[in-house]
Amino acid sequence: MSNPTTARRMGEAGRARARLFTWDLVAHRMLQAAGLEPRNGAAWDGLFSG
Repeated sequence: MSNPTTARRMGEAGRARARLFTWDLVAHRMLQAAGLEPRNGAAWDGLFSG
């Protein structure tokens, strides 16, 4: 990351998505994927683009 502009842009992108990877949300998605917890769309919102 020798280019400050690129480093800043990538850092901002990472920070914007960081909220999607809290331990609570990751655990909820794992339990939902395993069928141990009812599906809750809020845990998946914004995770995949498109």
